[in-house]
Amino acid sequence: MNWQSFISLIQFPQESTFFISSARQEDQIGKTLSALLNTHGGILIVGYDKINVHLTGYNQSDEWINHFIETHFNGTLSITSAFLFRSNKKVLILEVIKAESPQSYKNIFYMLNNKTIEEFQPQTTPTFNYQISEPLEANQFNPDNEKMINFDTNPIPKNKPPLYASPIKILPELNSSTENSNETIKNNNFNHRQMDALNYVNEHGAIKNKLYRKLFEVSHKTAHIELAELVSKKKLSISGSGRSTCYVQFQSKEESISNHQENNTKEQLLSSFIARKNKITETIYADEFNIDLAQAINELKQFCDQGILEKTIIENEVFYIKANQLSFI
Repeated sequence: MNWQSFISLIQFPQESTFFISSARQEDQIGKTLSALLNTHGGILIVGYDKINVHLTGYNQSDEWINHFIETHFNGTLSITSAFLFRSNKKVLILEVIKAESPQSYKNIFYMLNNKTIEEFQPQTTPTFNYQISEPLEANQFNPDNEKMINFDTNPIPKNKPPLYASPIKILPELNSSTENSNETIKNNNFNHRQMDALNYVNEHGAIKNKLYRKLFEVSHKTAHIELAELVSKKKLSISGSGRSTCYVQFQSKEESISNHQENNTKEQLLSSFIARKNKITETIYADEFNIDLAQAINELKQFCDQGILEKTIIENEVFYIKANQLSFI
């Protein structure tokens, strides 16, 4: 989600969009996530006071929310987190899709009813007790080839207690190609789509949910879950937000901090330049930061996605100017 999308959520909130002003409201966060997971999904924004129309900021570490989800929701892949930076403050954005099974918070289940969070008790499937009316003869089992052989046709002697048949697992005979394939999946815990996606990122630098769906002909939910698993297992990292969200090669915490600090420095220098010159071109940006033109175009696009700059055309030449800011932020 970029800054413009965030402003749209503030101005035109949906029924499934919730705002919590502080991460200290842990129980409210937990109840809201449980309700979204159990109803139809949605978005939870932490760090914005909707009542007072004020950007309060997310005051916890990046790892805090991951630990919170892991502790209370068993690290479900139905919740993804991203951060939006503005005015030296950080906003946490949690995108939630409906879980396949009911999710509780502190052993209580919640759901949405006309945007009100209510407790509910999920229906449980009744268990059935099966009883064998007559004793069965035991199957004979040969451990050498793990194959079931025929029932013993001799009747059970009356002086011996009856034996009851128990299920015996028949191991499939695997050929070498199946063994190799299963071994690869076992070692990586990923399916073939995820492995192909990792190869794609290594070759092209990034992949989006939309492209993942197109390449492998899967649903949005399947793509989201499988990409989120690659992120949780530190094979990929999330870059950008909203429609510009993409998945890139994993970066360590130190690398992420370094990149974030570098981006902040560039944003400050860019703001200073715009304040003096009012506008900047792609070529001038490349010269200012000593980078090639392709990288300059990409970084300027990112600043536009974040709502820092706006792209415009003046006398048939492309310029970037400061984006309009809302007065209440």
